[in-house]
Amino acid sequence: MDDMKARAEKLRAMCGDPSTDPRELLGAAFELLGQLSARLDEQAAEAKETRAFVEQIDEDLADLEDAFFEDAEDPEDKEPDGAAEEPEEPEEFDETELIRYACPHCGKETVFRVESIDLEDAPRCAGCGELLFPGLE
Repeated sequence: MDDMKARAEKLRAMCGDPSTDPRELLGAAFELLGQLSARLDEQAAEAKETRAFVEQIDEDLADLEDAFFEDAEDPEDKEPDGAAEEPEEPEEFDETELIRYACPHCGKETVFRVESIDLEDAPRCAGCGELLFPGLE
């Protein structure tokens, strides 16, 4: 690069000298343009090589991220290879369904119809008489 700067200064000096032959001036200008062109080609090749290197690093990083986060998942949650994971559908809620609930105090099991549960009423256990849902007091 310093050589090109020196040639540019020489060319500038030649332009200021009235005794300089125009063909000599053009020859020096074309020589400088040739050097500049070659240097631009070198830089373009270096940029292309750097871009390819960065893309490879990006791909390697993506592979590492996939491996890391894949290992972090629960293996039971994974689908077998080739199987697409289907989104879970919400369960249908049947108000006539019966549910069994164990009293948190005595353990006696109580059977309810879903539609009959009224949490405002504070249901009590038939075995011990304590509240079945003490957190809702």
